[in-house]
Amino acid sequence: MNPKATFAGYNFNVVDANGNLLYKVESVGSMYLYKARICYPDGTEILRIEQSKKATWMTLKFEIYSGDRFITHINQEIRGTHYVYDVPELGLFIDGSNYAISMDVHRNNEIIAHVAKKVFSFGDTYELTVNNPADAHLMMAAVMVVQLCIGHARRRRRR
Repeated sequence: MNPKATFAGYNFNVVDANGNLLYKVESVGSMYLYKARICYPDGTEILRIEQSKKATWMTLKFEIYSGDRFITHINQEIRGTHYVYDVPELGLFIDGSNYAISMDVHRNNEIIAHVAKKVFSFGDTYELTVNNPADAHLMMAAVMVVQLCIGHARRRRRR
């Protein structure tokens, strides 16, 4: 499964390689806290992403829910010269280049998904390669969190 997500603001559609709509993502951001929903094309919510209030100016933390059921945290951390993302409850670790041009999702030292930003495209367009289609929703949530973190960093630099 290789979905593509194009970010125009923070509301976007996820399509497959043939252009078929897979998911819709809607987000709401305030100056400090972000929330987003990953939905099926009919609007049925799959996952909800909420920024935790326990964020520092250097790192951000998010919580992922399915309905009212808590799934996991996604924690942004600084490692060396770039950010990485830890998903402790699921044993996932997301590492990549600065500015999220390319990221790998690891579980037990094995790459289970790859995210690559398309350089020449309208908006921010990412292509996901997911080894297990059952992980696709969570991988989309992870990409959304990374995108929210990048947007947060851009706004912080403009102040």
